[in-house]
Amino acid sequence: MNVSKHDRGILRSLSARVAEHAADPVHESRRKLWRQHNELQGERPAILAYVHDSWPEFFSLQIEAPLLRGWEWTLRHTLAVADLDTDEVIPRYFAIPYVALNTDFGMPPHMRTVESARQSAYKWEAPLRRPEDLQRLVPGITVEGAASQRNFALAQELFGDLYEVRLTGGLGLGMDEKVAFLRGMDQMMLDMYDNPAFLHRLMAFLRDEKMKMLRYGEAHQIFHHDDGRPAKLHEIRGGEGAQTFVGISPPMWEEFVFQYQKPVLELFGTSAYGCCEPLHDKLDALMTMRNLRWVSVSPWADLEICAGKLQDRYILSWKPHPAILAGERFDPEEIRRVLREGLATTRGCKVEVIMKDVTTTGNQPQRLKTWVQIAREEVDRAWG
Repeated sequence: MNVSKHDRGILRSLSARVAEHAADPVHESRRKLWRQHNELQGERPAILAYVHDSWPEFFSLQIEAPLLRGWEWTLRHTLAVADLDTDEVIPRYFAIPYVALNTDFGMPPHMRTVESARQSAYKWEAPLRRPEDLQRLVPGITVEGAASQRNFALAQELFGDLYEVRLTGGLGLGMDEKVAFLRGMDQMMLDMYDNPAFLHRLMAFLRDEKMKMLRYGEAHQIFHHDDGRPAKLHEIRGGEGAQTFVGISPPMWEEFVFQYQKPVLELFGTSAYGCCEPLHDKLDALMTMRNLRWVSVSPWADLEICAGKLQDRYILSWKPHPAILAGERFDPEEIRRVLREGLATTRGCKVEVIMKDVTTTGNQPQRLKTWVQIAREEVDRAWG
């Protein structure tokens, strides 16, 4: 790739700034905090906040080339998060993910453009239309070593003298998303009633492929510890969720989703579960997983039920509603009230408080920093 002087200068400037943040001694104390927290020995709740989809309100991108633009976004996002002064540890290296060839299991979906008077939209046409199509599914992913090495070499040449570059990365799970992509949301829901045997066969296929993919990654040393050493699956953290199945009952979730996710997640040393879906009515099943460590408690979950069940045996990843940052009227005292009540409810639990999925701050990015400041004050007040 021919990189312009303009793009090179941007990446070098950003990477130097990130490296300076990463070298701050505060991150050693934060690493200690997270080691204790992740081992259920933390003395106070950890605090995190992320820019997410509100990033245009925090920074703008100047590079056009897709690969380099992605690196620019990562560096600028890291700087934006560093400015929030949460418990986030700024990494000591820039991670270049492995290039993975995704075959969509031999059935890529078709996105059909739907024009309207105001704007374009897309209609999802799922490829797995008939039960007999299940026979056409093929293994889903391989790692492209040459392409991965080219990306690593390019980053190393551009800014590796300023900020360490490592080729590393995980292979995502997302079994719930895969079945929705292949079958379509509507049909997936109908299958649970109309053709449950077919859906069980599909989920079993996805389970087996995910396990093969993870073992492939382990054998090819794709997973790494923070110090750069290759990691085995039983030494690292896994994660899954079931947002696409949010509309079904806990018994159906256990039958059609969790029983297939569980053996995949138990390949890891510890595992997290959940994202935005409420899990308060699924905790008994989740706690049968031998390596469960983190449970997502989203804005739609019953925080009191979760706190009562998880107690200090698991990490309660509490995610207050991000809409509190988005409204026309910004109310710091309402933020304080929500945090104070939530921290009182979770007293005695192992808690991390995470402001995430922020779509907008109402074009006032300072709001997110204010949230972090109030969160720190309320954690100090509650835990002393």
